[in-house]
Amino acid sequence: MNRQDSIGILACAQGVAQYQPKENERKSLLSEMLEVSISLINVLITKLFKRQ
Repeated sequence: MNRQDSIGILACAQGVAQYQPKENERKSLLSEMLEVSISLINVLITKLFKRQ
């Protein structure tokens, strides 16, 4: 994993942490963001293993 990947993960995590939706929006948005974050992490992990 290079520096660019690390910065991308940190920016994504920071965006998720700082986002303050309305209560009724919160659950659906957080679940969507969680799915996106998980798929992003999966992509990075597969990239990492392919390089080794």
